[in-house]
Amino acid sequence: MGRKVGYPKFRRRHDRRDSFRLDNSSGTIRLLLDGSDSRFPGKARHIVLPRIGAVRLKEKPVRRKKGGVKTRFPQGRILHATVSREADRWFVSVTVEEEIPDPTPPKGPAAGIDLGLNSFATKAEEAGGVTQIEAPKPLAKRLRLLQRRQRAHSRKEKGSKNRQKSALRLARLHRKIRNIRLDFLHKRTTELVRTHPVIAIEDLNVAGMLKNDRLARHIADVGWGTFRALLEAKAKLRGARIVKAGRFEPTSKTCSSCGYVLPELPLSVRAWTCPACGTHHDRDVNAAK
Repeated sequence: MGRKVGYPKFRRRHDRRDSFRLDNSSGTIRLLLDGSDSRFPGKARHIVLPRIGAVRLKEKPVRRKKGGVKTRFPQGRILHATVSREADRWFVSVTVEEEIPDPTPPKGPAAGIDLGLNSFATKAEEAGGVTQIEAPKPLAKRLRLLQRRQRAHSRKEKGSKNRQKSALRLARLHRKIRNIRLDFLHKRTTELVRTHPVIAIEDLNVAGMLKNDRLARHIADVGWGTFRALLEAKAKLRGARIVKAGRFEPTSKTCSSCGYVLPELPLSVRAWTCPACGTHHDRDVNAAK
């Protein structure tokens, strides 16, 4: 026997995420880029959806770069489209089937990445260069505003128009915080896989670290889990290789010059001197190396 199902749970319309998926088995979904479709004359920057028709897109079909014009829209066979709403904006995500050539590994030195909270990441290159990457921390910068809007929303009468307006203002702020974080993570991961053929990262237990009441909000604000997921996905497309250090490997306690391992290194200690070779280490820089 399976698990006990129990009584049905009724859902209100406001409890669910506004999204639906449309299949393209009949070939109805298509992108109109130049207005040459005879069934939709003059329609450019549109997507045709079943039972909905042609919907104009906010995004421009091409972007101009120094090397020429490159399309933003997919060129392969469309499998399905997912329409979703975030606050007061609607988005369409299109899944396509497309042939992708084997990637050419990027040229450059190997790099080691140590994630942290004071600095988002410390990058140590094989050639010897060290770079500190700072995170925007959008939640920390807007936390007081978020708390103020949440308190204002909780005081509105349920079912009122003012509560709907308050919910929309709150959703817009959440969307802005998320977009700032994602923009930063996308830019940094793209830069890394374009310039380094081999990238070494820590295999952190992010889900377990989020159970720490003191650090959970700070870890979620910088997006360690999303950073690693994006880095691994983009590395496959770019031909870069990801090397993971073991979860329990003492990277911070191991001297990058001679290999000596400290017996203990509390989290509060940010710098230490190796008793074997006398090299002075910054904790994060040493772990990255």
